[in-house]
Amino acid sequence: MITSRGIKSSCVVLYQGVISSERCIDEIVAASEHFNDGVAPTLIGQVIFGLPVGHRAGDDGSWKQFTFSGKTRTYYSRVAHALAELWKVTGDARYRDGAMKQLRWVVQQQTDRGSFRNCSFTEDDMTVLHVIAYTLDGLWKAGEILGEKEFQEASRCGVAALARIQKEKGVIAGHYDPEWRATDPARCLTGLAQMAEVWLLIHRADRNPAFLGAADTAIEFLKQKQIIAVCFNPIFPG
Repeated sequence: MITSRGIKSSCVVLYQGVISSERCIDEIVAASEHFNDGVAPTLIGQVIFGLPVGHRAGDDGSWKQFTFSGKTRTYYSRVAHALAELWKVTGDARYRDGAMKQLRWVVQQQTDRGSFRNCSFTEDDMTVLHVIAYTLDGLWKAGEILGEKEFQEASRCGVAALARIQKEKGVIAGHYDPEWRATDPARCLTGLAQMAEVWLLIHRADRNPAFLGAADTAIEFLKQKQIIAVCFNPIFPG
């Protein structure tokens, strides 16, 4: 059973894990909807305001403090999405403002080709599809909540570029540089699953058949890679 005490414990874990635990924010926000005493949103707010938002953000809106390797990265748009969700639940403008500032910085990192600078785990240009998808996903979902078409258009631009690449060259690769040149022929299954979701989300809004086709291609590829002949764990078969 979910309790306020449990949410407080989750907040402690979230504070220790900081940005790398952005999914915890979503779960805590969802759990808070079970309470009417205002305790859960208050606890969440106290913890998240200690994260790199507001006064801890850089002058340009980017987040560096407490991030992985202390680097500013575009894939923290996924965290901005969680903050937007929190603003929707609490009505606290600090979370909206923190998300807006970070997402504006992310948009500024986008190239004319739809790719992003500062989107790699390391200092090289071998950006894994996993975090490209995070960036695009965060922009689209946060833009929807915040009513900011600019963020959604930035996501659409990147999504369209990857759909074109996949149509021309087959299932998209696992790593790309800012010129959309594949830097590793291996596929990133996690990134493909994420991209399928984003393609479907934007197809729902645009009814663009190219996005639906791109999602279908990615999903079919993933289905082919699933191991179903051997059960490694009876709890999670396949």
